[in-house]
Amino acid sequence: MSRPPSPAYEFAPEERPLFPGSPYSPQHPRLRRLGYAAIAVVMAIAATLGNALVTVNLPNLSGALGVYVAQASLLPAAYVAMNACANLMLIKARQQFGIPAVTHTLLLVYAAAGLLQFVVPGFGTALLVRAVSGMTAGGLTTMAIYNMLQVVPPA
Repeated sequence: MSRPPSPAYEFAPEERPLFPGSPYSPQHPRLRRLGYAAIAVVMAIAATLGNALVTVNLPNLSGALGVYVAQASLLPAAYVAMNACANLMLIKARQQFGIPAVTHTLLLVYAAAGLLQFVVPGFGTALLVRAVSGMTAGGLTTMAIYNMLQVVPPA
């Protein structure tokens, strides 16, 4: 026996997105708002912690990778360059496919790049991983901001 389909939730006019690709802003209970805030903080930390760890440990990483510190300083530069470019390039993809789908794809690419670094260790793959990490951080930062927007009640 099948159940009849439940009626679709109709968003009120003040809950609808302001521009295409932006999230809806439904009324949330206080506990759910706190959950959104916690998730936003975790996403923001996950987006930037890897770059911070690499930047702090550049002298150690340069020795492990067999390059000079000046060459190893390309690792955070690749991260920042791809992060800045990804935020601009992903605007259309986010509008067309949605922010979660784009971020999930970027996370899968980042995991694949990380596994590639285990298979083919070296400076080139480390540079690739940092570049992909910068792109992924662009998606995670956007998700963190949108989750934080769910915390504040709609105007």
